[in-house]
Amino acid sequence: RAGFPPIRICTASLMGMDAQAHPQKDCLECRVIGTTVCVGSSGAIAYDLWTGTVRPPTHRYVMAAFGCGFLAMGAYRALM
Repeated sequence: RAGFPPIRICTASLMGMDAQAHPQKDCLECRVIGTTVCVGSSGAIAYDLWTGTVRPPTHRYVMAAFGCGFLAMGAYRALM
């Protein structure tokens, strides 16, 4: 199996240990992917709102709220 990195498994959760005793750390790749997905989803929603067909105001407000929520989650994921 040359060339494949080892798989990291959280053994505390597998053994039923308390998660507080062994907190799991996020790797850089997980943070980058999580941030990219959240910000990308926000961008896709914004793109649909600006260039999509005209929809009722309620739909636009709800979609704008989802877009802002995804953007906030992406910022939180990147910074925390």
